[in-house]
This record gives sequence, C-alpha cells and structure tokens, in this order.
Amino acid sequence: MEIKIQDTNRKGFVFTLDAVIGLVIVIGAFVFATALLTTKSESPFLNYEQLHYNAQDSLEVMSKIGTLDDIGAYWAAGNCTTPQDNPDCVNATNIAQSSLNKLMPSNVGYRISFENDTIYENNNYLNSENASQLSIANRVASGFSKGRKKTGYVARAFATKIQNRTTTRVYPFHVSGAGWRAKEFEIQKNFSLPNDTVIKSATLYVSLRYGSKTSSPEFKELKINGNQKKDDIDWIYTQREDIYDSTAAFGIVNATSIMQAGLNAVTLRIGAPHNNSHLHPGMFMVVTFTSNQSLVEIGEVRHKEYFDYIKGDNGVWAIIPYFVPKNATSITASLHLEGGSIENTANENQTYNHTDVEIRVNSDNPIFQDAAPSADPVYNLDLTNYTQIGTNVIVITMNAFGDIAWGDRDTIIKPTSYIAVNYTTPIKKFGFGQIDITRVIEFGGAPSNPKQITFNIPPEAEPLFETFVNIAQAFVTMDNITAWYPEKPESLAWKAPSVKAVPTRVYVDPDKYKINSTNYAKITDFNKSGDIVTIDKIIGKSNVEYTFLASINVPYGEVFDIRQDALDDAIERLEDRAEALGIDLSNLEISNETVSVGGIPTLWGPSRFTLEVWQ
Repeated sequence: MEIKIQDTNRKGFVFTLDAVIGLVIVIGAFVFATALLTTKSESPFLNYEQLHYNAQDSLEVMSKIGTLDDIGAYWAAGNCTTPQDNPDCVNATNIAQSSLNKLMPSNVGYRISFENDTIYENNNYLNSENASQLSIANRVASGFSKGRKKTGYVARAFATKIQNRTTTRVYPFHVSGAGWRAKEFEIQKNFSLPNDTVIKSATLYVSLRYGSKTSSPEFKELKINGNQKKDDIDWIYTQREDIYDSTAAFGIVNATSIMQAGLNAVTLRIGAPHNNSHLHPGMFMVVTFTSNQSLVEIGEVRHKEYFDYIKGDNGVWAIIPYFVPKNATSITASLHLEGGSIENTANENQTYNHTDVEIRVNSDNPIFQDAAPSADPVYNLDLTNYTQIGTNVIVITMNAFGDIAWGDRDTIIKPTSYIAVNYTTPIKKFGFGQIDITRVIEFGGAPSNPKQITFNIPPEAEPLFETFVNIAQAFVTMDNITAWYPEKPESLAWKAPSVKAVPTRVYVDPDKYKINSTNYAKITDFNKSGDIVTIDKIIGKSNVEYTFLASINVPYGEVFDIRQDALDDAIERLEDRAEALGIDLSNLEISNETVSVGGIPTLWGPSRFTLEVWQ
C-alpha cells in the first residue's frame, strides 16, 4: 500500500507501520531486560554491622529524648532487680518496652539492662541462646543510683577535731647480749609515750637466754619504771640447752599499772654459768592507749633509731634493725656508734679471726673493723650504699670473743648511739580528718617451726600504711618471713642476712596483704643449707602489726524526704565507723552537711545501660 504525501517542500521523517511495530518490540525487550537486571532479592537477616548500628542508634535516641533518664530513675528509686519487684520497676519496664518496640526492627531479639539487671527483653523473634550473631551497645548515664531517690535530702558527717583515739604500739628491745661465766649482762630500754596518753593495757614479753635457774645470781633483775618484776613473770615456755647449762625462756609480765605517759624505762640484768646471756627475738612491750598524737612519719622523714643501753662483763654484741618503707625516695642512712670500756686486744685477728670492733650491715661480711680501738671509741659511718627498701639489719660486736681474751671489765654500747635514716614518702601529709591507728594480732597456738597465722584486715583499715611482723622465738639460727593472700601466691617478705642476725621487728611490704580479706604470714627458722631447724621454736606470742590511716568521716547517704532523717542517718553511720576504729565519739568535734537533691545530674552515678541485639 502506498501513501501519498503532499509535497510541501518541507524536510522530515517518514515511518512505515512495520518500523513502528518493530521499534515497540525492541523497546519492550530492553525494559524487560533492565527490570530483570535491577530486581533486588530482600533477605530477612541483617548483617552484624546493621545490628550494631541498630543498638547504638537506639540508645542514642533514648538518651537524647530523656527516655534512659526516666527508666533509670524508676529502676533506681525502686531498688529493682527484676521488672516485677514493685510499681517503680513495672514503670521502668513499660517505658523501655514502648520505646524499643518503636525503634527496633521486628526481625531481631533484644534486651536492655541497668547495671546487669534485665529491665526488658523481647524474645518474640528469637531467643538469645539460639542467636547466630549478637551486638552489644553501652551507654553511661548519671543522676541516679540503685536504691536512691532522685529528690529529697542527703547528709554526710565528719570529724573536724579528734581529741584521742585508741591505738596499740609495739616497743621492741634490741636483740643483744654477752657477759660470761655468770657475769652480768645488762640492758636498759627507754621509750616515750605521748604526754596525753591514757594507758588501757601494757604487757612486757620477755624472751632471753640465761642460766639454769630463774633466781639469783643468774636472773638478777627486771625493773619497769623502778618496780621489781622479776618474780612476777609468767613463764609460758622454756627450753633447756645442756651443753652450756642454759635455758631459753619466754614469759609475760602485766605492766598496765606501772606504765606512764612520757618516759618509761625497763632494766634487765641476767647471767649464764658458761655461755653469754642474751635476749632472743621477742622481747617487746605492747601498749594499748588513747592519744591524740600521731605516731607515724610521713613526708620528709628524718628518723633516728637510738640504741638501748647494753653492757656486758665481758664483751657486748647487738642486732639493730632499721626500716625504709616501700616507694621511699631520696634515701640516706648513717650510723653513730659510741662504745665504752673497750679493750684493745693484742693479735686478736690472728688468734680469734675477729677484731675488737666489727660492724656488719645486711651481710655476714664486716663493712668496718677496728683492731686497735680506744677505750671510748666513737664511730660515724655512712650506710647509704648498704641500705635497702624494707628491713635492714646491723650487727655490732665489741670484744665479743668469748670468755678467753681479757680480764674483769664491763663493755658498753652507749644509748647515745643511733642510726639516722632520711627519706621521702609518697604520702606528703595527712588527709582531712585522718589519723593513724595500729592493730596487733598474735599468731597464737603452741610453739612450732614454721609458725603461721591466718588473719583478716577489716575494710576500715584503708589505706594500709605500714606492716610488721614481731618475732618471738626461743633458740634461733636463721629466719625468713613469707606473706600472701588467696589471690596472690606466697612470697618472701624478708630473709635473715646471716646466722643469728634475726631482730625482733621485721618490716613487711603492705602490698603483700589485702584489706577486707583473709591474709597469711609465716615465720620459718632454717640453717645455711635451707633445712628447717626443728628445735628452733617460734612462739605463739609472735604478732602481725599493721598501721592504717583512718578517715573519720562518712559520705552522703540515702535520700530522705525529711532533712533531719538524713542528718540522723549520717551521724549513725559515723558512730558505726568510729566504733569499728575504736574511737569514742564523745571525744570528737563533729560537723555535718545536709543537701537538698533533685535534678542534679552528677550527684549519683554514673550508671551503665546495656542494649543487646541479636538475630
């Protein structure tokens, strides 16, 4: 068929019907193919990244619009553990359910928690135990704390002036001795208690080696502030030694009525028929008293440890410990030693392999010797390079050869001798309302080797400042002390540097113990080969001594509707704390502070919300 088109002298396109039909077919095929290529297959599953974004974004939205605050306020005020505990808990759950149902896809499971308590959980799609992927998001919020109302009154209380407190102190005698063939050994211990001291109890523990008899001439004198007490000793342990016809003995004297504030003096004179008489570890005075005076040294410490007066007929020796606490810096130490009636013994080094004066520090090897001393020598030695953190032990011998080298002469270590120790502690000063309190716990039980104690340090002993073990022992070879608690293995706290170099008092790193926990300490006596010396018994009057810096205050407590109720609660909590610390509240000046709370976002918390989403 032909179609005539009138010629108008114009240009254009001419389509036949066949071409149009063909074009329609081509376009249709193209559209169909494009549709096939761009069709998307929808999956009911989300990948982990999508789960994570859902969790994070949901918490963000709930935080921005205040929903988390509402949930937390109800849950905290109700002191909730489960959604059904009380109406506050139900309200918190309903708000969480309503909000999350709007924010979460229908093909996931989820759970929202407050401080590990489940507020709401949706398992309609899938239980979390059967999930193949899980995402967890957290959000921290403040302004509420479990068990506290958001509005009302809170109060705290604190001591502004502490008149006195009860504490316990151990005053050890220096292990020392000499005097031969029943000649005299004498030691005098002077120590001071604060001038405001009120004595509650005082016990002298006597640990010594003397002759075969407790009567004169072998046990001559024990005076406390001029009062003769040698016949009042309760001897709880004795151990005979036949070779030298001597006795190791440990006894107790009640000294409560004769101790006093200020200066106190204890004098002991004993002898032995063959060997030298001497003190063993464990002679110390334990005094429990009240005082307002601090007894610990912090900051820039300048400490002098003065010697006891020690006299032997003939010869003297002494074991003097000094201590440097953990984390101390700028440490220096020096010895000032004054002797009296020292004899210059000719050729003693060749004859006895010792010199007249020898000084050892933390070693069996002398750091100083004097083979030709004057009668009243004075020595000044720098000990800094020999000093270590913890317990340091000085052993001093003067004419200590035995009863073979001289005639009838007293040998003296004068009480004007001292060890000067300087260091800086990490704690520069006491905190507000802070005082030092010391507690002493006996090992207890029958004498044994080794000897172990199990004890608890209460939660109020915070922070722990320093700790010691005071050893009470009969015969001695070498000792070590170990300490530990359940989460930390037994470890060495101290080891004697040489045979017989065992003082009464030994420093233990406070980090070897744990507050509010069971703790352990053990004393073991051994020989140079490391074998336990079974006849060297450690006595149950050995003790652990710990000092802590106590704060006499309590923080803000619960929220109360009435101001006076909040104040009464604070005072009651302060009384409980003071009682645990052994402090009489009638001797304190107490201040308190009461605050009205409501809409203060930083007062309580922070608390943690957790949202888990799974599929």
